[in-house]
Amino acid sequence: MPTLPATACSVALSLGICLSVLGTTVHAQLPPSPDSLATGAQRYLGAASCAASNCHGGTTLPDSGPKYAAHRIWIKDDPHSRAYEVLCDERSQRMTARLGWQPAHKEARCLACHAVAENPSHTFSSSFQVSDGVSCEACHGPAEQWLDDHSRPQIWHALTVAEKERRGFRSLEPLELRAKFCVTCHVGATDREVNHDMIAAGHPRLAFEYAGYSAILKKHWRLEDDQFQASGEIGTAHASTMLDTQLWLIGQVATVRATLELTRHRAESSEKPWPEFAEYRCFACHQSLTAEGSPKSFIDWANNPALWDVDRAGVMPWQPASLGAIGFIEPEPPLVVGPLRQLRSELGNWHPDRGITTQQATAALQALDHLTLTSQDVATPVRVLNRVGAKENHVERDWEHAMQAYLAVAALSPATSKRQPEFLAQVEILRQALRFKAGTDSPGQYDESRGQTIRAALDRLHELASTSPTDTVPPPPTRQP
Repeated sequence: MPTLPATACSVALSLGICLSVLGTTVHAQLPPSPDSLATGAQRYLGAASCAASNCHGGTTLPDSGPKYAAHRIWIKDDPHSRAYEVLCDERSQRMTARLGWQPAHKEARCLACHAVAENPSHTFSSSFQVSDGVSCEACHGPAEQWLDDHSRPQIWHALTVAEKERRGFRSLEPLELRAKFCVTCHVGATDREVNHDMIAAGHPRLAFEYAGYSAILKKHWRLEDDQFQASGEIGTAHASTMLDTQLWLIGQVATVRATLELTRHRAESSEKPWPEFAEYRCFACHQSLTAEGSPKSFIDWANNPALWDVDRAGVMPWQPASLGAIGFIEPEPPLVVGPLRQLRSELGNWHPDRGITTQQATAALQALDHLTLTSQDVATPVRVLNRVGAKENHVERDWEHAMQAYLAVAALSPATSKRQPEFLAQVEILRQALRFKAGTDSPGQYDESRGQTIRAALDRLHELASTSPTDTVPPPPTRQP
């Protein structure tokens, strides 16, 4: 199968960059196209429409915060701006050739997450460049019907959220809505997914954790706004702690929801492979036949109240990466773990029933709807950290759960703890123990020595978090900054 030469991809990328630069001096507001008016489809205008110096490319405005420099930050420091570029590299072209697809930079199944794919619900203006990748409009919606109002602050700020949505604008300021949108690509959705065929062809397996991703992403919005949502104040240790906590909790729920919805969709769709092996632990099948016995062999995983894992001979372990922490979050009595355990038991069979899977995934989603997490409930992170640190939960015995434990500790520990040198040192020990070997994108064979290192670090981190001075809870806010 022929693939696009690297030079052609380079031309496409260069053209997109040039147009973005040219766009810094013009305001690209276009009238609705005849097609848009006739069909109701909305047009994408391209990232250049946001790049003007008096818009989101600004650097010299009196309030030249990250919102005004959003385009500049995105194109310089945000990996989403290079999402399309990845499709032009050798690995991506080799993957789609193996799958018998179009070249990656033209394949709709790749563009769905790496850029903006063609769709009957929208059209592209002449200024739109697919090489922009995951650009402003990929996240905030096609700009044709909202860009003009958006460029006029007095008009824009007077509009309600519903009025903006009717114009096609997607607000990602609320932490919950942001998480729900992130997981559509980073976990998967009914119209976009990474399945086992794609992984076998060379695509990395998806593993998403909202708080961790948020921490490393260069922000083109005000961190203070996120802190205020989470805690009611800004700039304090308590605000930082509560934001990390809320991002982790929101992300866990959003990830589980997306996982269940995708599993249900796969079970309902008779044309899709079943079971979908991308949802299972890779090393349940891909492991050395000469490796020493696994340290998991003497753990009663099936009855573990926090992990509900079923990892024994003849049973395929379903979704340990996506579901490894929800059992730590729930208060007593648990709502979601029971339905999830039933679903996981069915999917652990070599020939899981599609109908039963659909029913059980629906039941788990309904249980998740009733899971209430109060934003100011300081008991939740303490409960989670205690469960993560409990030796009887054996999180160190498996890479997937050890990874979830590491991310939970990193997110939920008080800011005062995370500033201590010894705490940082123990987190680094954990991180190194969980790293993949050079040149690989999977954890490989998980052995006893790594588990012992992780357990020792978790024990010490739990001690440090427990003895850290408590962050002061502020009075209720009187106004939003």
